[in-house]
Amino acid sequence: MKKSLFIYLGSFWITLVLIVLAPLTLMAQEVTLHKQRAFPKTVSAGNYSGIAWLGGSKYAIANDKSPTAGFYLMTIETDSLTGALLAVREDTFLTCGLPNRDEEGICYMPQTQTVFVSGEKDQEILEYNLQGQETDWFVFTSQTIPSRSHSAPVR
Repeated sequence: MKKSLFIYLGSFWITLVLIVLAPLTLMAQEVTLHKQRAFPKTVSAGNYSGIAWLGGSKYAIANDKSPTAGFYLMTIETDSLTGALLAVREDTFLTCGLPNRDEEGICYMPQTQTVFVSGEKDQEILEYNLQGQETDWFVFTSQTIPSRSHSAPVR
């Protein structure tokens, strides 16, 4: 009986502490809205729809109107104190040469040094290496399960 009472009281105090501290954590966060900026000398106009941080000042960018399937690598420098953009440079466009998939979202997987890119047109999420080549991996979605034409491995 004492043991369960201790567990109950311990849970009570942990819950109480979390209830008190959670709002303090939320109040400590501050969001600053910055004006939109263009960098026409270093970044071509595009319909950039997704961004993934690769580390340092390197980013992978999805563009739903790119000429072929793939993603851009860009360098984005920010002020570490204010978050203001200092410079943006389009480094390269990486593609596997397949037709545009209307790329929307992008996510980096540091363990494998790859990115997953979602396509609105084909409703698939495909994995690419950082040279822009499609790997054999993809993510099942409710749209791709019945229609996937080849049997690639699934992570």
